[in-house]
Amino acid sequence: MAEDAGFTWTGALDRARLDTFADPFGNLTIRERALLEEARERHKLGDAQTAGALRDRLLASLPPMKAGQLRAYWVEWVEEAR
Repeated sequence: MAEDAGFTWTGALDRARLDTFADPFGNLTIRERALLEEARERHKLGDAQTAGALRDRLLASLPPMKAGQLRAYWVEWVEEAR
């Protein structure tokens, strides 16, 4: 339902970037952040296949620069997050 709604404050200094000073994923829309958080929780539950599918959906919705940043942050902030 969130579609492309954004958060009212992200702290993003550069809107083209995925990250912000406080959060590696701070400049996502609400829908995008929900996909990311679901992927993180699925991965914690051991469901890497669903987490990967959610990552792919998210990557497809992002411009190239943000998609590259997501790929760079994924292992540390999603797969290894506990």
